[in-house]
Amino acid sequence: MKKSYLILAAVAGLLASCTQNEEIVKTIDEPVAISFENGFINNQTRAELVNNWFTTDGNKFGVFGYKGTQQIFGTSASAAEPVTWEASKSDWTNPTLRFWDKAATYSFYAYAPFAATTSIDAGKFTFTDLSLIKDVTTDNADVAISNPVTGDYDACTNCVNTNTTGHGTSHVEFTFNHILSKLAFKAMTTTPTTDATITVKKIEVDFPTATATSWAQTAASGVAGTTSFTDYTAKDGTNYETVVYNNTTGTVLGTTTPTSTIGNQYIVAPVNTTNTEHVFGVKVTYDLKYVADNVTETNCVAYGVVGGGSTEATQYKPGQNDSYVILIKIGREKIEFCVNKITDWNTDTVREITVE
Repeated sequence: MKKSYLILAAVAGLLASCTQNEEIVKTIDEPVAISFENGFINNQTRAELVNNWFTTDGNKFGVFGYKGTQQIFGTSASAAEPVTWEASKSDWTNPTLRFWDKAATYSFYAYAPFAATTSIDAGKFTFTDLSLIKDVTTDNADVAISNPVTGDYDACTNCVNTNTTGHGTSHVEFTFNHILSKLAFKAMTTTPTTDATITVKKIEVDFPTATATSWAQTAASGVAGTTSFTDYTAKDGTNYETVVYNNTTGTVLGTTTPTSTIGNQYIVAPVNTTNTEHVFGVKVTYDLKYVADNVTETNCVAYGVVGGGSTEATQYKPGQNDSYVILIKIGREKIEFCVNKITDWNTDTVREITVE
């Protein structure tokens, strides 16, 4: 069995945003409150940050905001301001009220979800307590950061959202990007055929152990960063402790294209350390049925080792979305017999016999 990669295209979609609560005539004498909204999330990957997450009542993202060098949003230098989606208002709300100074320059930074453990320095985020491998259905498995929004009043409020009309022009609109990777599993036959069918019943993996202790953003304007690990241990397929897919009925594979994703998907901390890689074993249990003579081989087992490589080009990156396609070979081999060799007699041993 060998591995193959399919990079799944992820389409960035517009998310529902804030609506304008009331029309405000902006004059030089009338203050305008600073408010926030999300505009996009790039590389869309329940706990996973997608459109519905950003329009679910009570969900929060965090904001740091600065007027010049003065921090105006955030409860401390390393603690962000929560911004909450309120479904009843169809709007994002933040507890701290600040007003635009049209002569000032601002900078805003955001991340999601608010529950993620993070700090910021010079516009660069550092996230701690990240799991190395985590099921995307687990709360807060995914983490995203925004593109910084900087400039004066006019620059900060260039909000055009095609999903929701009438949003307030005083809103700061963020575009979020995933900082982690996502992986899934698919399967197909190595050679298209209608002579046999394969039914995948179980997929088990031997994931690396340890915790990604932190991910530090390299520059404030991007998602490049460095991940640190504690006692990172790569696996090669000796202890299959995670069941990705388990179904007694099984999934019948197609003959020409991979199946849709089989089983759970996972959020993965990026690897960007030289000679460090996510390497793990995969164990597949399947049934193989030959159509012509109606012969079925049950609970066949195949093994493989897959994972991100140790070079920059092959390591997991922020926002990366990989599917490992498990290729299962079809083809019966008869049990036959042959003679290899016959071993020679042992070396002649001389034994004396005395006769009288």
